[in-house]
Amino acid sequence: MEIVTFAPYDQNKKALCAVLHGEIDHHTARPMRDAIDRHVLYEKPAILEISFEDVPLMDSSGIGLILGRTETMRLLGGGVVLSHLSGELSRVIRLSGIEKIKNITLLP
Repeated sequence: MEIVTFAPYDQNKKALCAVLHGEIDHHTARPMRDAIDRHVLYEKPAILEISFEDVPLMDSSGIGLILGRTETMRLLGGGVVLSHLSGELSRVIRLSGIEKIKNITLLP
């Protein structure tokens, strides 16, 4: 199974959705980052949605993954949307303070 899949690029919204699969830890974060970066640099979306619908667990490597993609999108003039956060993942993200970053939006 792939660790990241992508919904079709939405030309109208200029949005790219990356759906993460499985636990995010120091073993899986790098290939996830690499896959997302390749698509972002190719598509150059205004919005990168990162969907956590299939992520049961995330450690600090996941926070790094989010922060790095946020910086990439900032450099491209875009923003990041985090979606489908479970209660536990939402708690980890809120404790990290990520929701205070200007170009990140949290969706349930």
